[in-house]
Amino acid sequence: MEHRTTQPARRWIAIQAVMLVALQLLMLPCLPQPAIAATLTSLYTFMGTGDGRFPQAGLLAGPDGSFYGTTGAGGASDKGEVFKVTPPAMGGVWEHKALHSFSTGDGENPSASLIMDQNGVLYGTTYIGGNGPCTQRGAGCGVVFKLTPPPPGKNRWKLTVLHHFQGPDGAHPTARLFMDASGALYGTTSEGGANGPGDCPRGCGVVFKLTPPQPGLRKWKNHVLHSFSGPDGQDPRSGVIMDGAGALYGTTSFRTTPDAEGGWFGSGGTVFQLTPVPGTNKWKHRALHLFGSVENDGSGPQGDLLMDPSGAIYGTTPSGGPFANGGGTIFRLTRVPGTNRWKKVTLFIFNVSPAGPDGRSPVAGLVMDQAAALYGVTLNGGGEVGFGWGTVFKLTPPPSDKRKWTHTVLHTFTWEDGRFPRGTLIMDGDGALYGTTSEGGGGSPPTGQGTVFKLVP
Repeated sequence: MEHRTTQPARRWIAIQAVMLVALQLLMLPCLPQPAIAATLTSLYTFMGTGDGRFPQAGLLAGPDGSFYGTTGAGGASDKGEVFKVTPPAMGGVWEHKALHSFSTGDGENPSASLIMDQNGVLYGTTYIGGNGPCTQRGAGCGVVFKLTPPPPGKNRWKLTVLHHFQGPDGAHPTARLFMDASGALYGTTSEGGANGPGDCPRGCGVVFKLTPPQPGLRKWKNHVLHSFSGPDGQDPRSGVIMDGAGALYGTTSFRTTPDAEGGWFGSGGTVFQLTPVPGTNKWKHRALHLFGSVENDGSGPQGDLLMDPSGAIYGTTPSGGPFANGGGTIFRLTRVPGTNRWKKVTLFIFNVSPAGPDGRSPVAGLVMDQAAALYGVTLNGGGEVGFGWGTVFKLTPPPSDKRKWTHTVLHTFTWEDGRFPRGTLIMDGDGALYGTTSEGGGGSPPTGQGTVFKLVP
């Protein structure tokens, strides 16, 4: 969780930022480091027989060394599950446990990473399902849920639906939630909201806030902070992050623009900022970058943004680069000193070739280590046949006298150890990386339907 706007919280955030920036400055002259062979270990392989299948989101690390996640299908009703994988006591295998299997009325097809509060309660979303009316399609517009751990001596987790989306208030959330210091939840939906032009007649998506109930009450209150209209963005598939002043940042994967003939054409998405208007319940939307507006720009961002201690924003695009259908990019946005403008720089462009050895189509977000190196995954590429099965990569910042970041492939998936990683990685204190693949695994021939893996660089 990130702190909001109280003075002690701001002071503590500032102290942490100064300490971390100082550490990064001390370590940067040592970079780039020589490449070290990485070791991948499959911690668990989903089989779809009694467990889940097709995990599309990243993992959440629990305080006891366990990992929590979701699968888009599988479980008792084949509509997805929330799972926990626990490390072995002594040299055994990791244990999988289904904490909840969805059944349409309480949600279906969870595709976002989970978050956890200080009491160990999990929060997440489902893409479809729910028991409320839905203007989008018959399967429901999706839900926001919480999953409460069992009391001592019990074994069953309790799922509570906090909000059923109905269309005008949003539809089909795909991204991880954000919780502020008050316990309020923020997120996005890929559709719904006010009707838009062009390709989103059922709504271009929203940014929402769910406020916990007052003491003695049970119902959470949903508030649409911004309803996208097309020209200001469409189809937000990433969640939002918050800075120390309470402003929100996110992306839309698409944008519709009016043409000279009175029609509409699409472009490559946006990075946006939402700022609370003091004394009101309103938020001000501002586009920090319009993709496709500069040479070698990316297109279609879907992964969560990352903000470093200095306030710079990092992200990925799954396509774009030197060509409209290129292999994707990694970018950085920084505020121009003394102004309210932001400058966007492309740090790396992935190979245009479908089976490019450096990977292709990064749909997930990034994670940063203490030396300011970035880590992520690509959905495709890696040199295998066809489009490839995906990679894990590292992007190392340059010494001060150079400009080019160094890209290193840490692992190329082979299908036998998993394929098509879609979720953002997480990193432990020793620098080991953890993630999921949405398909594959199980050895040769591959029999699995997704994996949980550990990669030691």
